[in-house]
Amino acid sequence: MTAVKMECHDCGTVMDGRFSPCPVCSLDPEMRELFDLFMHSRGNLKEVQRILQLSYPTVRSRIEGMFAAYEKSDSSKIGRMEILKMLRTGDIDVVEAEKLLRDADK
Repeated sequence: MTAVKMECHDCGTVMDGRFSPCPVCSLDPEMRELFDLFMHSRGNLKEVQRILQLSYPTVRSRIEGMFAAYEKSDSSKIGRMEILKMLRTGDIDVVEAEKLLRDADK
């Protein structure tokens, strides 16, 4: 999913473009709840285990799955081929493509 418009509710400023959601926002609802619980417990898996009333290995496995999903959904860097595809389809102009390609090289 890609957002194409952002608007400030206070001042009304509008930005148009292509914005990817944050990796946490891209998680499914169950994973987001697990993420929130993990953060609330300050990363203490024993606390997560106690709250969920699950075995430690089960909690550990779920947390590992959450991190794997998080890393998979972290699309903060766009690949060079994706940038060229967006340029070809007219989703971005040459100036924006140049900027994205420079950022991709960092």
